Amino acid sequence: MRSAMFGHDMLLAGSADVLVTGGMESMTNAPYLLQKAVEATALVMTAFLTT
Repeated sequence: MRSAMFGHDMLLAGSADVLVTGGMESMTNAPYLLQKAVEATALVMTAFLTT
């Protein structure tokens, strides 16, 4: 995604006329991100139910 954003900025700045950008996704951290989201939701619900 970042390479597409840099390409967009270069086109707007006039640094290039034509660009080819690309990249790949990394789902290595997805299990950790999901677990943190579940924990955060549980904390919010606990705070909501106890007030």
